[in-house]
Amino acid sequence: LFLSDLPRRLLELREAVSTGALDKVALVAHALRGSAAVFGSDLTVEAAFQLERLAKEGNRNALPSAVEKVEGLVHQLAKAVATRLIDGTEPALELEKQPALRDDTGASLRA
Repeated sequence: LFLSDLPRRLLELREAVSTGALDKVALVAHALRGSAAVFGSDLTVEAAFQLERLAKEGNRNALPSAVEKVEGLVHQLAKAVATRLIDGTEPALELEKQPALRDDTGASLRA
């Protein structure tokens, strides 16, 4: 489901940024964050969390670079997931070796 939904999600994200639909940016970022968490990609989770936060704060100027970062990490994750589905091996990405991210209270940021 992650791989089949990804093109639509990324298109929604780009369109939401270009039209200034901050609620939609936050919603899509949250969904991507949840998907990344399922696969244990902490860097992607953190990037999507930051994008979601920026959208909720109304920080439009920072959105394009945050979206670019999320897209790059999501594409890396998708490649790793697809590789694993094809050959049954574990993806050897540094993304999966990152420590869990925490907020100011010490609670996990994983979805």
